[in-house]
Amino acid sequence: VEEAWQTLKQILMSTADKHIPKKSFKSNGQKPRKPLWMNSGVMAKLKQKRAAFKRYLETREGRDYQEFAKSRNQAKWEVRKAKREFEKKVALQAKTNPKAFYAYANSKLKTRAGVSDLLKPDGTTTETNQEKAEVLNDFFTSVFTQEDTSRIPDFKQREGVGILDNLQVTEKMVADQFNELKTSKSAGPDGLYVRLLREAKDELVKPFTMLFNKSISKGKLPEDWKQGQITPIFKKGNRASAGNYRPVSLTSIACKMLEGIIRNALLNHMENAFTDCQHGFIGGRSCTTQLLDTVEAW
Repeated sequence: VEEAWQTLKQILMSTADKHIPKKSFKSNGQKPRKPLWMNSGVMAKLKQKRAAFKRYLETREGRDYQEFAKSRNQAKWEVRKAKREFEKKVALQAKTNPKAFYAYANSKLKTRAGVSDLLKPDGTTTETNQEKAEVLNDFFTSVFTQEDTSRIPDFKQREGVGILDNLQVTEKMVADQFNELKTSKSAGPDGLYVRLLREAKDELVKPFTMLFNKSISKGKLPEDWKQGQITPIFKKGNRASAGNYRPVSLTSIACKMLEGIIRNALLNHMENAFTDCQHGFIGGRSCTTQLLDTVEAW
């Protein structure tokens, strides 16, 4: 399984390096990043305004000042129009594209707050990023739930529900997972971007199907699929307390696809075993539907 994954990953990475164009960005801070609402129309009006102002400084004539004032007002109106249209677009797409909303909201912030210095168990404060990572790692590990697998309850088998002892992944299952991928998501620790997998889905369906079946039959996962990049997200309260941060894990996209296939198979297998009281982990049901049923019963 590990060899098959590494071979497939190497082919994808080398093909991406060879055929996907690259663009360099200057990060020396000389050029400020333009606002998200900026478009070609606004840039043209601003260019006209700067040219008119430069001309007025050279001549100091009233006619040139009037031209500058006219260009200034047009640029101001164009900026307001661009902001209004951009904010309206962001608001309409807030549910389908939440990243655009948060990117625009963060662009309005004056400061960028990361993880502040944290309190260590001995009462001292962290001084380096390495110490911050160790404090957060110790806290996240301490609150992680580890189930006692030696005392699993013995459930009686229900009628009409057999044992799912074999799962054969088909190309249609894999194709459905490829179609559900969102290209706005970030790549996992393996470095494979969602956009790459989505664009090459027609060629990747068969090898991924073979890989998933091999993984299930052998009961093994590639090492890349077990890795995760943990990012601490501040919730509220004291920033110096590790308990006020929640972890967000970024894992392999391929592993998420296999998880989705197994989840769908489990739900289909357990369909006859669920009752109407089951609202969690079922499509179309949630805490809201459970609450509505409860209120209706009351």
